[in-house]
Amino acid sequence: MSNWFKKKEDPSKALDYSSSLPTVNAIPIYEVPAATTVPLPPPPTVPPPPPKTGTPPSPIVVHTNTDFFLLLGRQPTVMRECPKCSVANTRTLVKTYPSVTSWLMTIGMLFICFSYRYMPIWFVPIAFLPLVYEKLKKSDHYCGSCGKRVGSVAPLSDCGVIHLS
Repeated sequence: MSNWFKKKEDPSKALDYSSSLPTVNAIPIYEVPAATTVPLPPPPTVPPPPPKTGTPPSPIVVHTNTDFFLLLGRQPTVMRECPKCSVANTRTLVKTYPSVTSWLMTIGMLFICFSYRYMPIWFVPIAFLPLVYEKLKKSDHYCGSCGKRVGSVAPLSDCGVIHLS
């Protein structure tokens, strides 16, 4: 017999599977006792420090002119006040020269150039760049009125810094 001609069953006689399913009990609700407040003990008392005897130490005053040192670069700078002679609005004189760091970089690059057997000879002049490039040298700032050194800029300290003016 084909499914097309099958007699339909009465839906009321369908099997009841609800009796075989386990029943789910409600989640029990427990009563929470009311919160009780417990008074906190008083904070411990700290006795005052004993009085100091003798003369108090004199305060140490250190005069630092930090806004000047933030403006040092490779170019001459106008100082508000010289920290050595206290002259106002004086221009610095800049002396730039190769430092020990520059010479060590040059020697290291020469060693690299001559340690490889097949290194082209035109790499040798590149090894002398630390002695020529300004940012690889040390710059000292001197006061324009008294001539004393007021600061310096180390080699490689301003590499990658963009100066906006």
